[in-house]
Amino acid sequence: MPLKTTLCVLIGLLSLAATAAEPTPNPKLKGTKKQSTPKLDLGVPVFEGTPKDTNLQKVGDAPVTDMPTASSDTPYTVLSVINTKSLMRSAQGVKPTSPMAVIMARGAPLMTEKFTSVIKVRGTGKRGTIIEVKIADPRGDTAMSAEGQLVFRADELDWTVEWEPAFVRAAGDFQMNVRIGSQPVVSFPIKIEAKKE
Repeated sequence: MPLKTTLCVLIGLLSLAATAAEPTPNPKLKGTKKQSTPKLDLGVPVFEGTPKDTNLQKVGDAPVTDMPTASSDTPYTVLSVINTKSLMRSAQGVKPTSPMAVIMARGAPLMTEKFTSVIKVRGTGKRGTIIEVKIADPRGDTAMSAEGQLVFRADELDWTVEWEPAFVRAAGDFQMNVRIGSQPVVSFPIKIEAKKE
């Protein structure tokens, strides 16, 4: 077979092989393709706008006073809170000998000095209950806390907390919160100042 004829046969075979390798087109599908999200009923009511109240007032910082802020919904009353460096105990009760208007803190980080709080409580009835005292920093985080038992043998009693030195983030206006039983009774401001070395 001549070379020219052989080449023509090879070219023909190659074109047939290339045609056989091509995929055949898929026929078009009939109909429409539609996707939808299933609807779920979660039982959540639909609100038609935001309710408005004309009696709302802007919440601001509560004013800091030197007197306790008391609640009248409890059978217990905090008559006074005195912070002191030392106490004198007698048959008449506990008497602060050197009251402190400001608690000093020193160092880095700041650490408060040791002090004692004398909380005078009046109770209706001679029954015992729990007292909790927390001192919150200006951010509202608890810096110090104590709890104990009140046992009334008379209408009034003095409950004392001896605070050990504690670390605080910064000086400023702190708040002492007193709970008796399950009721918040009094909130009392405490100022902590940084002592310059």
